[in-house]
Amino acid sequence: MMRLILVLALVVSTACASLPAKQRAVVSLQASELALEAAHDAERAAFLSHVPGLTVSVHQRIAGAFVVAFDAQITAATALKAWRAGEPAPVSVAEYRHDLTDIMTLVSQVLPSTHATVTHAQQAIEEATKVAALIGGQSW
Repeated sequence: MMRLILVLALVVSTACASLPAKQRAVVSLQASELALEAAHDAERAAFLSHVPGLTVSVHQRIAGAFVVAFDAQITAATALKAWRAGEPAPVSVAEYRHDLTDIMTLVSQVLPSTHATVTHAQQAIEEATKVAALIGGQSW
């Protein structure tokens, strides 16, 4: 089901190339949130499957990073809603991407690069990067 949602978000973001930058940024931020949710679900499933290296303490650190990223996503979405073309990019978008990078650092230490958690986290980062590029923020 989550894969279908991600595919739909990708189709919508591709079809929206003619939309104004703010609307495309909103679509990318939504796609990033969906990928973040998928990464979170995959990490929990890996923990419940007793993946080697994914200990209770590591899982708790990763879960904490997800909480921070979800909060940052909400803040970025709120800032993006208020943002107008020509204004500086909201700092919260960069902070959200930074929090996603923290998740990637943690999960890549214990999970292979092909694991769904890692691939979804990377998708979340890529979509957040698009947001920043669309509204004139850093493209990293």
